[in-house]
Amino acid sequence: QHNKERADYEDQLERKRQVDMLDVQRYMQEEQLKKQEEMVLRQEEQRRKTAEYEAKLRTQTELAKAAAEADGRIRQERENHDLILEKVKLEAIEKRDTVLKAIEDGGKMIGDGLSSYLDDTEKLRNTAFTVTAVAAG
Repeated sequence: QHNKERADYEDQLERKRQVDMLDVQRYMQEEQLKKQEEMVLRQEEQRRKTAEYEAKLRTQTELAKAAAEADGRIRQERENHDLILEKVKLEAIEKRDTVLKAIEDGGKMIGDGLSSYLDDTEKLRNTAFTVTAVAAG
């Protein structure tokens, strides 16, 4: 009987040892699973941060590109404005010179014509007769 009790006790100990081993294995598997889940979460967080960083860089790059293009257009417009203004000034000076030359030439022609008329006594006498005839009726 004593052997039976001893065998039962050893059997009970063996079963308890197996249960404990199963508990330890289960615990180890759960811990391993937790570590894997944490690693997956960290990887996802890292991917998310990387995607956010890339989006931020893209946005900054696009903003810098837009600013550079705007600055280029503004600079070009200023240069064009200066060129257009210079062209308008030159055209105005040229037009003014042309008008002054035309007035000078017109004055010269009238002066030469009047001088030629006044120097020609025959024309003056004919004009005097014509005016007298018209006045006399």
